[in-house]
Amino acid sequence: MLGSIFVVKDLPPLVEVSVSFDCTVSYECTTLDLWVLFLKGISGVKSLSVQKFISTLPLPVFPNMKHLELKRFWHSGKFLERCPELEHLCIEKLEEFDWIEPKLVPACMLTSLTTIKFTRCKGQKWEMQFLEYMLGNAEVLKTLTITWENLRMEEESRLCVELLELPRASRYCEIHFIGN
Repeated sequence: MLGSIFVVKDLPPLVEVSVSFDCTVSYECTTLDLWVLFLKGISGVKSLSVQKFISTLPLPVFPNMKHLELKRFWHSGKFLERCPELEHLCIEKLEEFDWIEPKLVPACMLTSLTTIKFTRCKGQKWEMQFLEYMLGNAEVLKTLTITWENLRMEEESRLCVELLELPRASRYCEIHFIGN
């Protein structure tokens, strides 16, 4: 937990940052405000891994970010809107409220997002909605890799067929499945 206010400014360009926010209660407004300020201070980062972040506050723009890894990130669609140059997206385990479809298709999905890795997928409704959105809007996507978590082979096969039948914005997109 954050015990005091901090200032992050004038940092040299960062290549990679990995952060785990242990804020599991969304009404901790003061703490969440400080985390958003922290993210603003590192907004020049090229690669970012974020774990356990819950906030409805506006996020800073990450103009240089090429690689983003989200683990248990609430409203992950809003993060995509803030990363116009994103090329590689890694998502680990979406919970029901982690994915909210952006109002507008994020710029990165139209121009630069080429790979998506989705691990610990269970085939839940919201996970399938996320995958359908990504396939249907990522115009330059080359590879989508999905790693199934603890599914029976019959269920994996059914979900694979369902995903392979979805329309794709990129005609060059390959879908890879890892599981049983």
